[in-house]
Amino acid sequence: SLELLKFLVNETEADLLKFNKEGYSTLCFAISEHSSKDIIEFLMAKNRELQRLHDMYNYSDTAFHIAAQHKNVEAIKWLAKFEKEDSYFNGATFMLNRDHQLALHIAASSGDIMTTQAMLEVTDDYLLNRQDKYGRTALHYACIAMSWQFVQILLQKDNVRVDIHDSIIGNTA
Repeated sequence: SLELLKFLVNETEADLLKFNKEGYSTLCFAISEHSSKDIIEFLMAKNRELQRLHDMYNYSDTAFHIAAQHKNVEAIKWLAKFEKEDSYFNGATFMLNRDHQLALHIAASSGDIMTTQAMLEVTDDYLLNRQDKYGRTALHYACIAMSWQFVQILLQKDNVRVDIHDSIIGNTA
């Protein structure tokens, strides 16, 4: 509960940037567990600067990546709202993980249309052709996941390219 979390943080000065065995910070764990908006907002407000620095310099999955991985559509929306309101998180949607993937790549690979649509709504169009370290775009991942509905949505975008080859075997989407 939020009350218990506040007690632990305020009374015991718990370190919110401790990581569990999966490498998740407290914030990312809360997102992965589909915790309430209040808990996620509390954690973001408490450790916004440190979390941002960790994400920037360690190329770990950001909160957006975790939300996409766990198909947490509500968290994607909350994070996007927080990103707009808080300069510390400005640009979080285009931060890359260790595989040079955007959260949009993760969402597209999930095959979940609700997750991919939510992530698409908060991702700038100029990033739609962004390639990860394997040379794959969101369109590649949507095709691999056989998410035909999302493929159609992407293809309706003016600037989505279908001629980009991946670096693994040279496939286009």
